[in-house]
Parts: sequence; C-alpha cells; structure tokens
Amino acid sequence: MKDKHFNILARLPGKTEWLDLANYMTDTNTRPYFHPLRDPSGRVVLTSDRPEDHPWQHGIFTGFHEK
Repeated sequence: MKDKHFNILARLPGKTEWLDLANYMTDTNTRPYFHPLRDPSGRVVLTSDRPEDHPWQHGIFTGFHEK
C-alpha cells in the first residue's frame, strides 16, 4: 500500500511557480510526520527520515494520532 500524504506548497514573493515545501505523511505504521521539509531553494535541509543514530524516528512527527 502506498503511503498517503499531503504536499505543502509555497510560492516565494514575486515568483509564479509553486515549490514543494514539505510533505505531511498520514497513513503509515508510525505517527504522522513531516518529511521532507525543504528550504525556499528546494533543498531538503531541515528533516531526516530514519537518521542513522535514531532509525525509529521519521522527520518531524506530530501528536495528532486520531484518523
């Protein structure tokens, strides 16, 4: 089954194109979480999914557990 998620888009002032800012993952075996979280240039700089020292963590997880 493919994960369900919301894409969060942003548009810089004076620009016409929309950029992916973050994904909010909602249908997983873990808590809902944000990953990747990008800077205005589109680089993934603010989150890691399953970092080497904390493989059980996903991006920025939230406390909203009800579906």
